[in-house]
Amino acid sequence: MSKEEDDFSSLPLTDRLAHKAGTIQRAISAGHGLAERCNRAILAAKWNVRLGAYKELTNELATLDADHDAIKFSEYEGFMEKMVRDSNSAAQEQALQAIFAFVENSPHPTRTIEGIVPVVVEKCLSAAKPGTKKHSLELLMLYVEVDKPMPVIERIVEGFELKTPKAVAAAVKALTEIVKAFGTRRIDVKVIVKALGKGLGHKDKQVRAETQELVVELCRWVGSGLLATLGDINPVALKDLTEKVEKLAGEDKPRPTRYLRSERPEESSGGDQAPPTAASEGVASDSDDGVGQAGGDMDPWDLADPIDINDKVPDNFYTDIVSKKWKERKGAVDELHKALTETVRIADKPITMLVEQLAARIKDANIMVATVSLQCIELLAIKLRAPFAQHHTTVVPPMIEKLKERKPAFIELERSVLDAVFSTTSRDPMVFMQYFEEGVDHKNPQVRAECIRLLGRCLSKTPSVPAKANIKTMVDMGKKIADDGDAGAREAALEMLGVVDRLIGEKAFDVFLGDFDKIKLAKVREYCEKATISVKKSASKPATKPKPTHAASKKVPSRPPQPPPVNTERQERT
Repeated sequence: MSKEEDDFSSLPLTDRLAHKAGTIQRAISAGHGLAERCNRAILAAKWNVRLGAYKELTNELATLDADHDAIKFSEYEGFMEKMVRDSNSAAQEQALQAIFAFVENSPHPTRTIEGIVPVVVEKCLSAAKPGTKKHSLELLMLYVEVDKPMPVIERIVEGFELKTPKAVAAAVKALTEIVKAFGTRRIDVKVIVKALGKGLGHKDKQVRAETQELVVELCRWVGSGLLATLGDINPVALKDLTEKVEKLAGEDKPRPTRYLRSERPEESSGGDQAPPTAASEGVASDSDDGVGQAGGDMDPWDLADPIDINDKVPDNFYTDIVSKKWKERKGAVDELHKALTETVRIADKPITMLVEQLAARIKDANIMVATVSLQCIELLAIKLRAPFAQHHTTVVPPMIEKLKERKPAFIELERSVLDAVFSTTSRDPMVFMQYFEEGVDHKNPQVRAECIRLLGRCLSKTPSVPAKANIKTMVDMGKKIADDGDAGAREAALEMLGVVDRLIGEKAFDVFLGDFDKIKLAKVREYCEKATISVKKSASKPATKPKPTHAASKKVPSRPPQPPPVNTERQERT
């Protein structure tokens, strides 16, 4: 072939971009002369021609404008997937740079994600050339930046299933770098968590090591509770992970080093970066619709898939739980307790029969059976949450009656279980009012004391101030028990009244007291200072008119009404 024939630069760029743009048969089918078609078929197999074309394309894309050159971008879009699959390593590396320029400047960069990202994950991240690895990761980061992370992350997670361990390890490492750069604010961490088990149990050592690094990085953002969602993993691996995560305790909260274009901090006219906002720091605000969060621990319950606990109830549970032999009853609740402990989140399925059996065991003659039954109820409430609220009428009455138990450890457990059940409700103390009313009239002083303490704890956790009539009912209960013959009950009542005082404010609280003993009131004030409430301070006080300023508060003599202005011109004429 002559020198003139070897000069392909005069041909159109799109012809030189074609990645093995066809066999001679495909070239012949094009609408040109035979000689030119054969020439183009030969041309398509020359990697150095493609390499030159990729370089030229990279330079051209950097100069195109997204608004004015949309047609050009559409013309080149179809070549992107073929370019990233280039079989020549040098050409492939340059192709990645060209695609980077395309994504950075294109008006529709996300349209190429589905075709490009899986190829990058499979063939480029683990390539032999360091430059190819570098440009691959940069491209994935840019895809995340121009839109949102999940379309990219979902395709990287699919790479965890690749057959080549080298490619899997590279995919895991890339995901770690993305989390490290962008944080978890816009990431659905559950998608990643579901794939961690296979990586941690992979037969390849490098894959396991990279997956552990990913877990540690996720824990840095969402908290150590993520470890509870990993399921069954090797105890040795779990121990290593736990040790690594524990070392994070002394670290500062992580902050993103890169931002989505939609969240990128604005720059001032002088070129300096503006002060970081909640969005720029990756911290979720109250109105944030992000799927993840940063700067605080994420609840493992939110990360876990709900499990139907009925499937984990032992086959002989319902027969053994009513056995006359305490060991069989104990064995039944122990097995259930183990199943509940291993479950992070319980699905909202019918569990009425299960709850009824556990409630019946609260009064069991054997204290160990009663203890484990209470623990099971607590786990059900914690791991089912709001759907468990419907069962409070089943489990709370026997617990109230059992508050007369003399063992301190058992009473402490009951307090914890009652609090857990209350947290599944709307956290309005009126939900438990029937139990408080029965409790304060109970003949056992310990039951009276514990019921009034429970009321105080419920008031401290309520998200809003109860209605005035309900407050009066609660204060009257407290005043009644404040005169109880039992010292423990009296002290519990004063503590509860202190919470009410803190909740509604001293002025509003004093309205309900009447001729309340001053010595006891002083004690209430002490408890008020120590009390904690969940109601925001501004919402815990009745609305008041704003106080006038000092200048406005001075009395200004009222001016007498002034007569209308006199028309002097008309007066002179008259």
